[in-house]
Amino acid sequence: MPALHTPALKWALGGPGWAYFTWTSGEETLRLRTSYVGDALKDLLTATLDLKLGSSATFTHFLDEPHGHRMFFSSVADNTMYVEIVRFDDLFTDNNRWAGGVPCWDGEVSVPHFIEAVQDMAMAVLKEHGEDGYHKSWIEAPFPTRELALLQQKP
Repeated sequence: MPALHTPALKWALGGPGWAYFTWTSGEETLRLRTSYVGDALKDLLTATLDLKLGSSATFTHFLDEPHGHRMFFSSVADNTMYVEIVRFDDLFTDNNRWAGGVPCWDGEVSVPHFIEAVQDMAMAVLKEHGEDGYHKSWIEAPFPTRELALLQQKP
């Protein structure tokens, strides 16, 4: 049976319109840059909410003009899921956005631990920047308050 990963997650605003998402599992760290052309934090919270509500598969993306990453969640069973993070050179061209994906990380992750890590990460961003500070830095979108609140609701 493969080892179960418990990733540490961090979201850091890096300046007007861009941020870094850091995924650390054991000795491996993956740092993804994302841009305001998408709403990566909201999309990550929405995908995590899908998992919490019982979805067996979902994905999210981190757009970075024109390249970026997608994070796939699948085969959810017994509170465990398979996660794969894949880099794509071009996420904007309609006929090319699924071409040439390069896997960056994969492994099995505890669903409850992942949900908790995403909640903690989002709360840390809110605590550090507040809704106004986040919106000012992210430019195109407000902090995903609604998605975080839904994720924090008890079943």
